[in-house]
Amino acid sequence: MEPSYREFLERLAAMAATQGPLGDGAFRDVSLCGMPPLPSEPGQPCTPACRLDGTTPGVIQVATDAPDADIYEGVAKLGTDAQVAVRMHRNVESQLAELSSKVGIRDGCTPVLHF
Repeated sequence: MEPSYREFLERLAAMAATQGPLGDGAFRDVSLCGMPPLPSEPGQPCTPACRLDGTTPGVIQVATDAPDADIYEGVAKLGTDAQVAVRMHRNVESQLAELSSKVGIRDGCTPVLHF
């Protein structure tokens, strides 16, 4: 494991021990993804410490070098949106599974409707 990532995980554990869980434990379905620091370009706006993952519902990307306060603030701001996204995704998956069972799709065969 890369030392900076290990340090990030240790910081998260220490923060949780002293400040309590991120989002006061309300975001149980949300995952954090530690991201390596992005190089900053002079004159460019600062990259936020936390941002929603654009491809995976319920994931908040966190810069591993972000200050503790920025991580807590970022999760507080984005946690509800991430929680809603993961629940919506699970709901869609459940609906698709139900439709698949009604249609009778098996092993790539022609669908058979069950009424």
